[in-house]
Amino acid sequence: MKTDALKAQAEGAEEVDQDEYINKVKQSLNAKKEIDDQIALDRLKQKRLKRKRQRDEINKQKKLSRLEANEEFEEGEGEDGDNNDEEDGKEDLEEQEHRRDLNKKKFKRSKKIEEEPEDHSDDESEPEDL
Repeated sequence: MKTDALKAQAEGAEEVDQDEYINKVKQSLNAKKEIDDQIALDRLKQKRLKRKRQRDEINKQKKLSRLEANEEFEEGEGEDGDNNDEEDGKEDLEEQEHRRDLNKKKFKRSKKIEEEPEDHSDDESEPEDL
């Protein structure tokens, strides 16, 4: 009987040991998973930060180029960079006049098309008896 009791006690101890072992394994797996998740989050944050820095740098470059363009314009340089605003203004006026002329021609053509009658009924009708 003593041996049976010892065997039962040993089996109970083995079951407890197995349960403890299983719990320890689960805990270590959970801890490993948490660490992996944290690493993934850190990498994601680093990528986002890198993209943000790149966007900021691009925006900074754009802003600087706009400021430089404004400074050049304020210094009196013309559109073509020759410091002759009168000629640039004349060129603009010539372009505007040319566009106006083209628009007038288009308007006249469309007006002519609207004025022409489109009465095709007389073309195919039979001659009337008088």
